Parts: sequence; structure tokens; C-alpha cells
Amino acid sequence: MQYWNTAARRRGQRYYNEKGKGMSGTQLYLAIGLPSFVALAGILLNVGYFVFLNGRMIRVGDKLDALTGKVAAVVNRVVRIEDKLGIVPR
Repeated sequence: MQYWNTAARRRGQRYYNEKGKGMSGTQLYLAIGLPSFVALAGILLNVGYFVFLNGRMIRVGDKLDALTGKVAAVVNRVVRIEDKLGIVPR
């Protein structure tokens, strides 16, 4: 590969586009590494959100189970009161 620019040759640029202008190693690492890092951070952030929401849904399920138990207890009390008073349920 012919060097088009002797200054680029001195800087050690090895990556060229079609016009012969070079890209330094740092620019290449930033062009490839930065988007990769952002994608990885986004994936990890989404995993964190899913873990958080899963914990909240479990707590909502536990509260719903507790509420269902309380409703069942009230129904049992009403049935016992109906039995004592001789009320026939509809």
C-alpha cells in the first residue's frame, strides 16, 4: 500500500479510505469500541429493569394472595352468621 501522506506515515496510520486518507488506531478503537460499549451497557440496564420488575410483580402477587385470604375469611364469617340466624343464601 502506498502512503499518500508522509505525515500519516510518521504518525503510524495504517487504515485508509478510498481517498487515501488514514484513520489512526485510536479513531478505529473509538469507532468500534464505543458503540459496542453502549450496546453492552444498554443490555445490562435492561436486565436490571427486568429483575426489578420481576421483584415488584412477586410482591404484588403476594399482596393479592393476602387480600384473597382476607376476603375468604370474611365470606366464612358471613356464612357462619347466616347459619346462626337461619338465613338461606340466594
